[in-house]
Amino acid sequence: MKLTTTQIEAFSAVLAVGTATGAASILNTSQPSVSRSIKQLEDATGLRLFDRSKGGFLPTAAAVELSAVIEESYRGMNDIRRTAEAIRKRETKQIRIACLPAFSNMFLADAISRLMERDPTLSVSVQSLLSKEVHSAVHKGLIDIGIAAYEVDDPNLSVHRYTTMSEVVLLQRSHPLVEEEVIRPQHLSRQNLILLSAFDPYRIRLDNLLASENVYPSRTLEAETSAGACALVACGMGAAIVNPITALEYLDRGLVIRPFSHDLPFVTTVVSAKSGSQPRLVREFEKTLVAKLALAKAEIACRLCSQ
Repeated sequence: MKLTTTQIEAFSAVLAVGTATGAASILNTSQPSVSRSIKQLEDATGLRLFDRSKGGFLPTAAAVELSAVIEESYRGMNDIRRTAEAIRKRETKQIRIACLPAFSNMFLADAISRLMERDPTLSVSVQSLLSKEVHSAVHKGLIDIGIAAYEVDDPNLSVHRYTTMSEVVLLQRSHPLVEEEVIRPQHLSRQNLILLSAFDPYRIRLDNLLASENVYPSRTLEAETSAGACALVACGMGAAIVNPITALEYLDRGLVIRPFSHDLPFVTTVVSAKSGSQPRLVREFEKTLVAKLALAKAEIACRLCSQ
């Protein structure tokens, strides 16, 4: 018994719409071709699948039973097609990127845009993940390259330090501390201060510093991400000490940055598969990230100097 894809497709289409004419329209073929395929399938299986009538094709009990098997088979074939397509894209024209929220807005979008200028046919997927999730996703092969916070030490992956940049103080232009060239911990005493969540390592680092300097803000607000902290600054809720990458995106909203007297480095790491197994696109995108960071650093330096 030899079955063909054409026969199975004709059977499924007739079963769905009840007529050879309707099935032909679905399959973009002719009505006689559909009828011929149904007859060939019945001959091959030895089953009467439809009762013909002037109103169309009425499925028999055998057709209904066979359709369940065909549907399951089709589902498996579609899974195979989708998997093969995903593999093909990943090997050639697809890159899967993940990053911590600090890079998830315009910074990463601009880097991706620069990459796609060289090849507009690229397929790109982007996820915003917590650092431990970025690390795990690279390990599992779910993403190709990611930017994680803090230092990453993993001999099974390719890891490169991406940023070691001093955090800055973000303020509204109307804030009284704007007049200060450098913000010191004492300046933050009795000021409204926006902080990251209590368990964030950078929040803990700042808390320890302020406590050692006997600095107690007038009021504190907490934000889950640096972007959330910047948004609160933009709404006039206080000052925030944040990474300069995120702060840079808010400087066109009436905000300014000032240097902080104590060096609080914002450390991130680019994580990907071992160099020998990296797709070409991953290597190209890492170079794009380096170039984008250089531009961001130059703009941050310019903004700090133009205060």
